This record gives sequence, C-alpha cells and structure tokens, in this order.
Amino acid sequence: MALTTPENVKQYLGITGTADDALLASLIESASAFVAQYLSRQIEQGQVTEYFSGRGRDALILSEGPIASIDAVVADDQPLPASLDKSTGWKEAGGWLLYVNGRWPEGRQNIVVTYTAGYAPGSIPADIEQAVIDLVSLRYKERDRIGFQSKSLAGETVTFMIRDLSQFARTALNNFRKVIPQ
Repeated sequence: MALTTPENVKQYLGITGTADDALLASLIESASAFVAQYLSRQIEQGQVTEYFSGRGRDALILSEGPIASIDAVVADDQPLPASLDKSTGWKEAGGWLLYVNGRWPEGRQNIVVTYTAGYAPGSIPADIEQAVIDLVSLRYKERDRIGFQSKSLAGETVTFMIRDLSQFARTALNNFRKVIPQ
C-alpha cells in the first residue's frame, strides 16, 4: 500500500543513486500505513461491506469514500434495486445512500451495503502523497539524530522538531480525515 515511490522521495530529498532504496521503500510502507491509520479510512480502492440499522429515515451515510460504485444493497434480506427512474429504490449521492420515495426499513443491522470505495491506482490526491513524502523525509533525516531534541556546536544550538507529523502534513491530511462516527 505504498502511497508514493522511492523515486519521488529521492527527488524531494535531492538524493541520487540507489544505496538507500531499500531503506526508503521500508520508510514509505511505514509512513503509508501511518497515514492510512491517521485518516481512519481506506485510501486505495477496494471493496467495503457495511451493516446499518434502519431507523425509518431516507438516508444512510457511507463511511468510506470516494465511492466508485455500489455493488449491492440488501434490506431485511431482500436485494434492493438502484433507482433508475426515480420512482423507487436507492441512489448514491456524495457519500449518502438515499432511499428514493421511501424510508429504510427499521431494524437492527438489517441493511447491508457492499460498495467499492477509495482512490484508484494513480489517482491518490497529491496532498496525501506529499504528506507521505514529507513524513518519509523527516524519518530519513532523523535517523542521524535519534534521541536528540537539540544539539550545541561552537556556541550555536540547533533544535529539532519532535513530532509525528510536520504541520504541513497534518494540515494537508486533516482535509481527508474521516470524521463520521463508526
């Protein structure tokens, strides 16, 4: 689930050669997993199955996104058709699953929605990729100063950032963070 490439990180850091490729690949995997966990969402496109309790309302909020397709909707063990003519059935609208001209039947975990969500290969937003590059770069540079908060040399003191993410990465990722309760 690498959200960037060693080549992109090397370009950002100004590194040439292949001596650190294995290290960078490992840091990319780790940073990509960290970002996925931080965002609390599926980043790469894949199938999702969600169970909902019907409450007699006309809308459900799907927890993953972006939505590529709705594969199946089942309520009370009965498949529901997509609404093609706006008379009945369901339709997806911006992460919402709407019941057209009706309400979702009441019940506990009685609605099952299977859908494909996430970003297709090659379409991961640039902000997410740059946040991963930023995090990899930070960890790459930090390896020479593990455990140091500051260092004094010849009367000068250098203070190092001690954070899990840079302010840029945190701000960029917060735009994609899932905030819908599970």
